[in-house]
Amino acid sequence: MAGLFDSLVVARTVEGQRGTAGVWPSGRKITGVILHSMAEFHVKHTALAAMVNVTFVGYSANNGQFQGALEACGKCKTFQGGATTFTKQLLFLQPGKPLLSTWSWGHQGVFQDLDGSLVNAANLPSDLVAAAGFPLGVPNTTWHSAVDSTLFDPQECVYVSNAVTSNRGAFCSANVTFRRVMLNNHFPPAIHFLPLRVTTNAGGGAFNSSLTSSNYNVPVGRDYLIHWQIGYRVDPGTLTYHRVDPVLPSGAITFTTRYVQQYDHFKVNGWQQNTSALPMLGASHGT
Repeated sequence: MAGLFDSLVVARTVEGQRGTAGVWPSGRKITGVILHSMAEFHVKHTALAAMVNVTFVGYSANNGQFQGALEACGKCKTFQGGATTFTKQLLFLQPGKPLLSTWSWGHQGVFQDLDGSLVNAANLPSDLVAAAGFPLGVPNTTWHSAVDSTLFDPQECVYVSNAVTSNRGAFCSANVTFRRVMLNNHFPPAIHFLPLRVTTNAGGGAFNSSLTSSNYNVPVGRDYLIHWQIGYRVDPGTLTYHRVDPVLPSGAITFTTRYVQQYDHFKVNGWQQNTSALPMLGASHGT
């Protein structure tokens, strides 16, 4: 697995300000580590990564153009984003709390904290720690973008908005498992180039993607409505899901599409379906 191991990442040094080394284009966002993404238009590459035993120095909210220690999927494009980066033995040294991430897109990626060194009381402001109804500093908590997203359940995740930690992020309980999926090849043409909306059927939270085809992360074990941002009703006649992350049967996800017309059957990976009921676990239904 690709990644960064046994490293020291320093935001700014006296030596770095000499000559042209300290001169950056105006407005340039500089982050400590920018994680890779899958090759553009690649439908199966996972782009998993790891960061182990890494120390970040000087990444604070008042450090000029340095806008966070962690960035997932730099310059995310079509068919990219949503990958998981596994972290362990991270340390942040700076005045006050660290600026963990300045997120740009909702589908960028997930940082999964394997030992509690990322999502903990040392790295988060006290008001956010108090807002968490779940343990912090424990394995398998996660750090996400929440740009254009209300998909996270406030009982399971805490939104971070315009804080020293992030512009628009969220950290989630270790009890919530996330899975990356990709949707593309959706037709008719009326919806093909429109922003995608993924809405929870239970609570109404939504993820909005400005890209026509992208990866995104959702908590497993839930039902989601797939639709597009359009002023009138257009139902998808064809769409493709890619199961890009391996997952246990307990990590199943249900996606719902709704139709004005009543069809006598659908085809899922070539299997003819004529029922609206969910298939039994293990049954042949196109997987």
